[in-house]
Amino acid sequence: MESNLNPKESFAIIEAVINERKRRYEENGIFLMFWGALVAITGVAQFLMLRFDLYPEKSGYLWLCTMSFGAIFTIICKSRKKGKSSKQYKTEDWSDFVWLAAGVLAFVSMFVLNDVRMVTLVIFLPFGIACLFSALRLKNWLWILTSIFTILLAYSTIYFTARYQPLTMAVVATLAFLVPGIQFYVNNKRNSDV
Repeated sequence: MESNLNPKESFAIIEAVINERKRRYEENGIFLMFWGALVAITGVAQFLMLRFDLYPEKSGYLWLCTMSFGAIFTIICKSRKKGKSSKQYKTEDWSDFVWLAAGVLAFVSMFVLNDVRMVTLVIFLPFGIACLFSALRLKNWLWILTSIFTILLAYSTIYFTARYQPLTMAVVATLAFLVPGIQFYVNNKRNSDV
């Protein structure tokens, strides 16, 4: 079966796909805010532990605990949502795979990397690229700008001392996840109130 779409119909299909993706991200602004806040709070807490010499040798366990909690929470919430509306997720594109790959790469990097100055770069570079990819697909200029700044800041962290890496992670998470998440959440609330 061959169908001949005119340019106007083709544009309408493309626009519908983009609008569906925007709607999903606006609904998922909660997850961006959750991860942004979780990483920011963990980064500040570890920085304070290092700064005030509060068990600095154990401060890395903060990341293991909070990121494990975040992953389990996200998996449970997403699986419940998929279970309730499995038809909605049949038309997903491969951007979810990009986010999963970034998360796995960041998680594995925490265990493989021995140079503390490279931690923020190796963890947030994949997330910065995933953010930029998603922002470009959604044509969200705020997220595009914060993603570019996230990537640049991640690269600059190789010049920071180990003590300031957790604080930098907090700033990067705020830019990459929290700010866009708040924007998506506000847009979703505004659109649902109309």
